[in-house]
Amino acid sequence: HHDEIMQEFDERRRQNLKNRSLEHKMNAASLSLKSRFTDAILEEDKKKKEDFEKEGINKKILYDKKLQYAELVKEMFQPSIDPYKKHEMQLIVERLKHNAIVRSTIYTKSSRSVSERRSDNSRDRDTKSVLGKK
Repeated sequence: HHDEIMQEFDERRRQNLKNRSLEHKMNAASLSLKSRFTDAILEEDKKKKEDFEKEGINKKILYDKKLQYAELVKEMFQPSIDPYKKHEMQLIVERLKHNAIVRSTIYTKSSRSVSERRSDNSRDRDTKSVLGKK
C-alpha cells in the first residue's frame, strides 16, 4: 500500500514538473515574440527613466554649485554685526530670561498640593480669628 502511494506521489510530481516546463516554454516563446509597438513602449520607458536620472544628477550639480558659491561669498564678504541690533537682541534675551524666572515661580506656587493650600487657608482663618477679624 505504501509503495502505491509513493508511486502516485512521484507520478503527480513528474506531471507537475512537465506542466511547469511547458508553461515556462510558452512564456519564453511569448516574450521572444515582441511587436514593434511593445518595443516602442519599452524604449520610451527606458528613455524616460534615463531623462529622470539625468535630471536628478543635474539638480544635484546645481545644488552643489550653489553651496560652493555661498561658501565663497561668506568667505570673501564677512557679515558685519550691527551694534544696535546686537544690543536689541541682548535686551530680548534678558527679557525672555526674566519671563522664564517669573513663570517658574508662578508654576511652583500653583503646583502646591491641595492639602497644602487648605492648611494655608486654615492658618489664615486662625490668624484672623486671633486678631478679631472676620
